[in-house]
Amino acid sequence: MSTQRKVIANIVVTLDGRTTGPGGPADMSPIARHGVSEQARDALVQMTSATTVLLGRVNYEGFHGYWPHVAHDPAADPRDHAFATWLETVDKIVFSTNEGDLAWTGSQHAQGSPTEVVRSLQQTGEGDIRILSSQSIIRQLLDADLVDTLEITHAPEIMGSGPTLFDTVRARSRWVIESAEATDSGAVRATYTRTRSPETNALGSPAARHRSFAQRFGHTIAATTDWEARSPVPEWQARDVVEHLLDWFPPALTAWTGITLPPAEEGDLAERWSARSHAVQELLDDTTANTTVADGPFAGSTVANTIDRVYTADVFMHTWDLARSSKLDPHLEPEFAAELLAGLRSMESVLRSSGQYGSAIETSSPDPVDQLMAFIGRTP
Repeated sequence: MSTQRKVIANIVVTLDGRTTGPGGPADMSPIARHGVSEQARDALVQMTSATTVLLGRVNYEGFHGYWPHVAHDPAADPRDHAFATWLETVDKIVFSTNEGDLAWTGSQHAQGSPTEVVRSLQQTGEGDIRILSSQSIIRQLLDADLVDTLEITHAPEIMGSGPTLFDTVRARSRWVIESAEATDSGAVRATYTRTRSPETNALGSPAARHRSFAQRFGHTIAATTDWEARSPVPEWQARDVVEHLLDWFPPALTAWTGITLPPAEEGDLAERWSARSHAVQELLDDTTANTTVADGPFAGSTVANTIDRVYTADVFMHTWDLARSSKLDPHLEPEFAAELLAGLRSMESVLRSSGQYGSAIETSSPDPVDQLMAFIGRTP
């Protein structure tokens, strides 16, 4: 399993954050000249170290219409030629609602959202993952805290209208500037690196997340004294929160993967939880977790990613419920809460129609944990 795949996004934005001119996606007037500066061309060569490229449909069609010609043009700038040749062979994943054929060699349709695809890629393969100027993909990955490096060329223009890069990004994040240089076109190229706490970095794999979250839920069980106390979930007592996590997952896992977990029916709730979390952890620590899910809504994902997305995330949220039933502090990681919230928001209509989540509660809290719980219908 790879744990070193860095996610890098590059884009040109104006001083007021615009990614295109007021004429729409095809209006590249404010940024075009900054893409052909000497410094920009040097950067093209640096990009060729990536092994996977993510593109939206518009950029895919634009790149496919231009760069293959450069790859076969003997008069092209050597840096342009190197980039174009790399684009011809690198793996290209395209996010599009149009399921038509992708003629460019090495191209494939994305199987899932940008967040889902990147999480899957980070568990397999090697080399950096690069988003080439596709703003919708960058936004979603920023909201899920999956971007490690931002390469932004700041164009010295104020457009006043047009789409902006950060207008829908809601998750907070902190960055440090690694480098900056003025270009001969008058822009500034800056590279920013995401800074994360050691605790967040330590939770970088499905196995590590489950180990941490399941252990914390076990501690919360041990601290609970009134099992008939009302929980934040309507009509549930504290006991029901634990019973829910014990009951729903095994049949779902079997249906999706064919894997059967051993029963966890002996002893009190703490003992049953210990048995269940141990069994799931053994599965995540084993190479079986890297196999592909064959059936159901997560077909094509790995066992580890499927557990991470639906079960471990549920443990995280229900820790809040159980802690609040006993007036305890759940001690949840805000950065993971922000990532989870971004993923839930991307499929809100499906979640609401399933009946598994109540209506969102309005909150003015800046805390990502409060925002997450309010989104799923809890009162922070």
